[in-house]
Formats: sequence, C-alpha cells, structure tokens
Amino acid sequence: METTVLPLIKSSDLRIGNKLLFDEHIVDVFMFDTENIYEYYSTTCTDDVIALKNCEGIPLTREILGKYGYVKEGYNSFKKIGSNLEFSFSGKEVACVVGCSRCRGGVTIATIEYLHQLQNLVYLLTGTELEMLL
Repeated sequence: METTVLPLIKSSDLRIGNKLLFDEHIVDVFMFDTENIYEYYSTTCTDDVIALKNCEGIPLTREILGKYGYVKEGYNSFKKIGSNLEFSFSGKEVACVVGCSRCRGGVTIATIEYLHQLQNLVYLLTGTELEMLL
C-alpha cells in the first residue's frame, strides 16, 4: 500500500489570510505558530486546532486565477486589468512575469504552485491583498 506524503508547509511561508487545505476543507489562516493553526475561518471545518503538518497548499489553477480577477491573455498566460503581473502555466508550476511574457521586456521573477504563494507574492509586489471576486 502506497502512502502519500504531503509537502511540508512551513509557518515562515504563511501570512494571516492565506488559504490552505486541511482534510479537504479550505481554511483561511488567522493565528498560527510553527506547528499549529489556532484561529481560522472555514465554512466546513470545525476542528479546534489544526496541525500544519496536516495541511497542504491549494494547487494554483486557471479557474482559481479567474476567481481572483485574472483573465486569459494568450495561450497559457493570465493577467489582471491594470496590473503588470502575468502568470503563465507550465505543468504544475506557474511562472510570474513582470511585463509581457510574449514581449522581450518580460522578466520571470518567481515560480509558484499554490494559492498561498500567489497571495504572498501579490502582497509582496503590490502591497495589497489578493481579493476574490464575488
């Protein structure tokens, strides 16, 4: 029997408001330390404390980018109106390009795989939280 090993999420990779998966529940992280999440929001999870070792990142997909306002800008590229950040898919990895990936002026600055990494990158580069469209 094969066992699945979750990629370890380090507390240093998290910020308040990041979204993670825990036992198939999406949780918004509010208070945590190096081992546990103590405060969170979830419409389906009711555990008191969640161990970080039992959490995993939410894989970044084209649908998720669409929920955050990114629109298709070419074969595999997504961009938000008014933003100079472009995200291009290559397998499970998503390259973040500043400028235009189809032009010579685009520069890849990061490669990410998960929603919480997108949330952190957008905040780091713009100073604003990534907001989901309703």
